[in-house]
Amino acid sequence: MILVKNVRLFPRTPDAPAVDVEITEGRFSRLSPAEDAAPGPTPNGTGTTPTGAEVIDGAGRILLPSLGDVHAHLDSNRMGQTFRPHTADGTLHGYIMNDRENWRGGERSVAVQAAFAIARIVASGGTRIRSHAQVDADCGLERFYGVRAALETVSERDYWSPYGDGDLLRRTWQLAFTNGFRADADIEGCLDIASRGGAQVMAGARPDGSALAADARFGLAVGAPADFMLVDADTVTSAIMDCPQDRDVFKEGRLIASGGELTGGPRLS
Repeated sequence: MILVKNVRLFPRTPDAPAVDVEITEGRFSRLSPAEDAAPGPTPNGTGTTPTGAEVIDGAGRILLPSLGDVHAHLDSNRMGQTFRPHTADGTLHGYIMNDRENWRGGERSVAVQAAFAIARIVASGGTRIRSHAQVDADCGLERFYGVRAALETVSERDYWSPYGDGDLLRRTWQLAFTNGFRADADIEGCLDIASRGGAQVMAGARPDGSALAADARFGLAVGAPADFMLVDADTVTSAIMDCPQDRDVFKEGRLIASGGELTGGPRLS
């Protein structure tokens, strides 16, 4: 069992009470009011209870569901490369041909660049990626196999658009901004779309009208997968507005990224 102590679960106000979160076999198994005394965490914020449960000190941070990029272009993204002016003519045919004419001019192989993008997405809080891979008469299966190779060892900038840096929390901000949202409830809804919405798309499920914190399949309720991130922020909305870079990202309750770097852990599905 894993015990995440002293976190505020999807808080809508700065004074939202802290809770302790138990995780069993990769799923949330119990939520309870936070206890004042932690069972001897070590300096790096972890420890064990007398019963042998692993303890993670949440240190009062907020717990948000992990995010998902369900329309990535891992085979043609240019994140981390020299910026290239966008040259498509604004039509669908133009976007396609711009990609086909320029993708081989990247500074990294498809596999290496896809791995770079995956690391950026995961470190930002993403635990789900569904990617396009171009297959045509020019490239054959080269780009498909490049993405597969990267997965075996995404909001992203590519030949279709100059927008995107792999940060899914910043993409959530972009969703709220482009829609002109100002009310907290509307901005929180953007994070719901970026997290639970992506999970539902990949599972072929439809929204059922439940609140994210009460959803035991795709949300943060007991029974849901323990895929989440810990962020130092006052509320859900403040996390989206500030996009703090120091995030701890967990997959099935195990730390997989911290401070913008991967730490290792289970493969993405």
